[in-house]
Amino acid sequence: MAVALPIDFGVFPTPASAFADFIAAITDVDRRAESAVKQAAKAMDEAEGKLRVTISGLEATLDLADKAVAVGVPLDTDRIIEAAEWAEKEIRREDQQVQKIVGRIEKLLRKHSPQFARRIAPLIERFGAVSEWYQAELRDARWRVMALRAEQHRGERGPVFSEPEELERYLAHLAD
Repeated sequence: MAVALPIDFGVFPTPASAFADFIAAITDVDRRAESAVKQAAKAMDEAEGKLRVTISGLEATLDLADKAVAVGVPLDTDRIIEAAEWAEKEIRREDQQVQKIVGRIEKLLRKHSPQFARRIAPLIERFGAVSEWYQAELRDARWRVMALRAEQHRGERGPVFSEPEELERYLAHLAD
């Protein structure tokens, strides 16, 4: 019986949820610019910290999975891969929406408070970079699980396809 990896992508923080306080801080134009920038920077640090802790925990779990596969423990990787694909898709969709909103906020800030916009611009750039990093780490984790799955099935024989069209032709041939 295959062992389930203790990874639940459904509870992972998303960039939007992690950065909610950051977005609130950059839209608080009634505050003095200095105070708002400090609050936004603090919120950014906390959000990035949450995402880094999540990735660190995921990497630790995958390190244990590597060791388990190395000694022949069968892992249920298919469920994790499916969940990771779903999470990546949802996080990417949500991130695109949030990036649009942040872009609109930045445009309004440049128009109505150029000094504040200049001071907050590096944090907005950091927001994009951290979000991109997080998504890449999740993708890389999924690839690691796919590699674990391949390692578990190393001795099995069967066709391997590098192009979807090849697979379609093969399946059509089987159906004949």
